[in-house]
Amino acid sequence: CSSINRSGGRTSASHAVASIQNVTRDYTGLIPELGVIGLPMERNLKHGRLYEELIEEVVLYVVRVLKRGSDLKPLLEQLEDPLPYVGMKPNDLVLEDQSNAFKVKQWDRAYEKWDKQQEQCKENIMKLYGILFGQCTAAMQSEIKSQIEYEEKSAKSDALWLLITI
Repeated sequence: CSSINRSGGRTSASHAVASIQNVTRDYTGLIPELGVIGLPMERNLKHGRLYEELIEEVVLYVVRVLKRGSDLKPLLEQLEDPLPYVGMKPNDLVLEDQSNAFKVKQWDRAYEKWDKQQEQCKENIMKLYGILFGQCTAAMQSEIKSQIEYEEKSAKSDALWLLITI
């Protein structure tokens, strides 16, 4: 509701609305170098990105900043769970190798390495959820929060769900 005061200027209510619009328009997200993503009606975002552009920036960012961040590429680029692609799970020891101390120790090390890679990837997925959500405008965050499964997915930091929802 825009009204003009006697001197021909805008009222404080219209200034407040304009101020809110400018805050949204100028929003940089939690990580300014990535840009932001908003709803289709938020066309004039100063730092706005198309979905594909944002994903490209996020891929570059997580590869650079997160330990083993490149493990997230299947999630970001193909919307696939990255865990099956992370490391090589060692095959179970065959019966005759189970009594060979050297082979058992080798297998234990290989399994421990794979398990650490899996845990690092899970941690990175949770971090990715925060990164992505932090790059959404307030209106986009409200839209995401309005989804029926938001509470459950947010509690799990389900980055795949968030990417699909965005």
